[in-house]
Amino acid sequence: LAKVAGMRLNCLLVKALARHAIKRAGSLDADAAECAAFSLYLLSNDGFNTRFLPASFGVDPFLSGGLAEKVLITYLHEETITPAGCHAAEQLLLRLPYLAFRGTVDELAGIEGPPASDFDFDEELLDEAQSISVEKRSAGAAPMKDIFDRPIIRIRNAPYGGGHEESIFSSVILAVQDLSFGSNYTSHADSIDDIFIANNIARCANGERAETYNFIWTWQDEAGTTRQYSELPRARTARTENAAVSPFKDFLTKVASKTFPGEEEPVSIFGFTCCSADVSAR
Repeated sequence: LAKVAGMRLNCLLVKALARHAIKRAGSLDADAAECAAFSLYLLSNDGFNTRFLPASFGVDPFLSGGLAEKVLITYLHEETITPAGCHAAEQLLLRLPYLAFRGTVDELAGIEGPPASDFDFDEELLDEAQSISVEKRSAGAAPMKDIFDRPIIRIRNAPYGGGHEESIFSSVILAVQDLSFGSNYTSHADSIDDIFIANNIARCANGERAETYNFIWTWQDEAGTTRQYSELPRARTARTENAAVSPFKDFLTKVASKTFPGEEEPVSIFGFTCCSADVSAR
């Protein structure tokens, strides 16, 4: 999805969050804002090596903080922010220094598509956002190269003597989703940094000493070559990486059924009413 929609969708999500955080008329409610923030957070997994947002959304050397940072911090301080929305905003702020802010908004305009202005802040919204002062924040862990595009196998003992459960993920950063917000596998005493967890997983797969999160990790291209992996019993229950992206599916389901009080038709996370086929145009 991120590779197809790219910066266009990311810009719309940031703009929707900005309207919500700055309390513009017709903006999102808390649940829809959560969907926007969590979607942006998951889409940012592809923003380290491909363009995430235009350069104008990044840090301006003449201003305090960048546009995306100001929007996220303002949203983070919302009284109505949900736990999932808070997690998403925190993760985005931790990884902002490593995401790719390149190109211009003008590049997003298609020959037959929407104008570039649809993806940019209007003058009033931009002035309000730029006037926000942000506190100095520490960056999160710098991502290791291996976490993005090297398939990894996660192994653990199955219950009731059922051999071992094996899950294959196309990348470490996808495997982290099962160990992050709302995880059924591990708990975190301190604040969560997804990239820090991903780096630990990659180190484990490399044979280094690091937190394992109660699993055995091995690179798929090295499966069977390590002593730790080759000694495991062959009876396993295979799973796929679909479990890692289930939070995204949950949020898409919520968005699809989202309605505002008193409205008969669903409302998208961008605040537009979606007219169904059996409702005539007014």
